[in-house]
Amino acid sequence: NITSALIRHEDQFFRSNYVYSQRGIQVGIGTLRKKLMEVLEEGMAKSLFSIVGAVQKELEESRYQFKVQYNDRRITAESYVAETIDSIKHNFKNFAHSFGKPQVRHEVRSMLEQKVMDLCAELYWTDNNIVDLPKASIDELYWKYKLDMSSAALTKSGIGRTSTQLVVGVLMANMEKIALLEPLNNHPEISSKLLSLSNEILRNKFHTTSDQVENCVKPYKHEVECSEQEWTEGLKRTISLLEKELESCNKALQNIKDTIGKKKLRAAIKYVIDAEREAKRAQAHARDSGEGNIVVDNGNDATTNAKPHSIIINDIMEDNDSDRHRLHFNPKVIEKALEAIFLRDRSMILKYRLAALKSRQCKSPENKQYCPEAFLNMVAEKLTYTAVMFIQVELLNEFFFQFPREVDNLLVYGMNKNQILSFSKENPKIRKHLELQEKKRKLEEVRNIFL
Repeated sequence: NITSALIRHEDQFFRSNYVYSQRGIQVGIGTLRKKLMEVLEEGMAKSLFSIVGAVQKELEESRYQFKVQYNDRRITAESYVAETIDSIKHNFKNFAHSFGKPQVRHEVRSMLEQKVMDLCAELYWTDNNIVDLPKASIDELYWKYKLDMSSAALTKSGIGRTSTQLVVGVLMANMEKIALLEPLNNHPEISSKLLSLSNEILRNKFHTTSDQVENCVKPYKHEVECSEQEWTEGLKRTISLLEKELESCNKALQNIKDTIGKKKLRAAIKYVIDAEREAKRAQAHARDSGEGNIVVDNGNDATTNAKPHSIIINDIMEDNDSDRHRLHFNPKVIEKALEAIFLRDRSMILKYRLAALKSRQCKSPENKQYCPEAFLNMVAEKLTYTAVMFIQVELLNEFFFQFPREVDNLLVYGMNKNQILSFSKENPKIRKHLELQEKKRKLEEVRNIFL
């Protein structure tokens, strides 16, 4: 109202004054406003032409790049999240289909077979009486006791915990591989969360599963029954296992020969054996002269048994200055010689045991004390079957069921709109796609305004 009153007052003033009322004279706020608008429109018209041209050029380039790079395919942050979820579930489903009971059985059996090999090496293959085993009486308590001890060492070794932990480790290793695949490799934070969720699911089921397995293998801790078929299959697997071990020993021994040279290795082995004989003579001389027993601290109780090759070599190098000049081999060559001696001895005992396992004596489970490798392998197979059955039900099935739902909880229900957009832009390809798409949209809006 005040502005209107001022304009009316101004208009009356100019009309009442002869000088300002003549034709051609432009006065007043209204006239000034009109003139300024004309000047502004004229200036904008001159500059708009170049602006419209630049916008049109940029829009054409954006459209071209959008067509060339993305074939005019529009995406949204939400659609990318949905595709990511589908991709994760697809990779997980492929893994779930490829890792079932056969794969679990292979992992557990391999672990138990290694335990069997370790027990045989510890309790049988290093026993100097092993050569008398085929001729021993069937009622000889020594071998019966040793068989019972080795069977107990296998069945009471915590199969529930070790087998469950083994499968959990394999599952987590594969989940880490999935986390490195597209598109999760572009989202380290989400990958870390998914791995944590996987670990939490498995950890929650770990104790239940291991306890179930341990309870079910408990009968084997007291007595293990064996049918003819089980014995035949166990014997066959054992022969195959020892043949592989023999092949591995021979390859390792051949590799040492190729590395050092047969002639040099033979001389080093002879040196080690001579050193051992010399050390034994020194021990015998010390005992005969009343100097007391030579005690070797090997981490257990003190013993007067013969020293290992490595300790003998160290004794000659460190404790006997007069013999140092005789050590004309590189210490690494001596180490290889010691390894070669071990492999040679292991190869010989494996050949001996293979011959025993293939003999008629080991065809029947009645003679199990003569064939401990086959008996322990048969026990390992029973333990494997029992462990896998409960690991499949208690651990694998639950994990394969729960993980896809945790993916939905994390990526579908756990993020708001801004987090979804931020998640999408973590992927460089998706970020470029979204940015070009948004640029094209804004340029089209600007052009429509001008038109």
